[in-house]
Amino acid sequence: MNNDFANKAESAADKFADKTKNKSDEFSGKAKEALGGLTGDDQLKGEGKAEALMAKGKDALDSVKNSIQDGSAQEVVKEKFEQVKGAVAEGVDKFQNRKSN
Repeated sequence: MNNDFANKAESAADKFADKTKNKSDEFSGKAKEALGGLTGDDQLKGEGKAEALMAKGKDALDSVKNSIQDGSAQEVVKEKFEQVKGAVAEGVDKFQNRKSN
């Protein structure tokens, strides 16, 4: 019983660490994107946007992985897939709009 508790605590700590890292990476990307926008550095802005999108994608994948482990996978997979699909479509639209300007 003690070992089960320790495993659950370790799993929860790992999930929290992953979530914190993903949010930190997302924030860092958004900050880089904003700085690029303020300075007119399109490359920095694009890198920041890409980093933020990657962090969101990783967070979604981690949520799916965790839901599979928890047994609630089907609902979470659908929700996260739609979020990732929307984020990718948004990124593609912004890229295409920038390319056409």
